Amino acid sequence: MKNRILLALAILFGLAAATGTFLYLEHVKQTYRLSGQYRPVVVAQTRIPPRTAITRAMISVKDMPVEYIHPDALTDVRTVVGRITRAEIVAGEQVLQARLLRGEEEAEGLAGVVPPGKRAVAVAVNDVTGVAGSLRKGDRVDIVGTLDTGDGVVTTLLLQGIEVLAVNDTGRAAGASAGVPGEQRTVVLAVTLQEALPLVLATEEGRIRMLLRSPQDRGMVSLPVVRLTDLAS
Repeated sequence: MKNRILLALAILFGLAAATGTFLYLEHVKQTYRLSGQYRPVVVAQTRIPPRTAITRAMISVKDMPVEYIHPDALTDVRTVVGRITRAEIVAGEQVLQARLLRGEEEAEGLAGVVPPGKRAVAVAVNDVTGVAGSLRKGDRVDIVGTLDTGDGVVTTLLLQGIEVLAVNDTGRAAGASAGVPGEQRTVVLAVTLQEALPLVLATEEGRIRMLLRSPQDRGMVSLPVVRLTDLAS
């Protein structure tokens, strides 16, 4: 009986100590915030490889004590999204200005951001075939092609998980609003030579449509070709 009482007292004292420590740390954090010694900083949510266009899903904002914030760290996601990394940024690392290409470096051309083993290919789309103008640098898309094979029209899944290197909206007429069907823009994709061949064939001899992927979805699927007769069955 005595041992049980001692055990219960030990547990209670332990809980009290843990609660006191937690409350103290929360008090210290609140004191830092009230004194202005905490600042927001942009950090990587996941590993971001070199020469990668940063998307919103790759980063987050974290409040940190000022003494732990790097002088070169960026504090606003709006200054980070769409930028291209100069070097790898590891998960949890503060996003530093020095790790990103500057505007004039990005303007030198796409060659510097094309991944090794890939080629940049430009594809004309509109707001229907190009996901209503929602595509941005760093997004990944699946590409569906529709062609007339001579034996009938077929639709097939051409490519999966293709990275968007750039989106050019300069073809938009002055004063035109986004989301107008038929409005042309150019999307630059990173593909292998093997992927480029069916993509070019489909764009020249058929029609394509891009399907925007979730940043967390890297899976691949195998689907059969779909014919008009399949829809009627």
